[in-house]
Amino acid sequence: MQDPRNWTHGWIIIEINIFALASMHIERLLARNLLPNSVGRVFHFINCLLVIILPVIQILLAPSMPMPAFATLILVIAYFLKVWSYAHANRWYRTEAETKANEKANANKMVYPNNLTERVH
Repeated sequence: MQDPRNWTHGWIIIEINIFALASMHIERLLARNLLPNSVGRVFHFINCLLVIILPVIQILLAPSMPMPAFATLILVIAYFLKVWSYAHANRWYRTEAETKANEKANANKMVYPNNLTERVH
């Protein structure tokens, strides 16, 4: 217990929370239009990939018992699914907001039949 290098499962639990915060910050950058959607999609993909791969590597490299490792990996899978879902749900919300903004902008333009006037030139 006195050697922090033996706390593999505790470090993994802290680590996956950092990935959840990273996902939130990626979304904040996307919401402020400081990050293009394509770059944000790549960042989310890398973040999700790291959520699932890094804990597996840590468990394989560190000496650990099978049952705690199994429980930790189940928790990691749940976090992976949450981060993946968070990225996709926010992408849908962002797309819907852009569509509504475009519809609102187009409503103020002169479009058919509002562009017709009674004057004949």
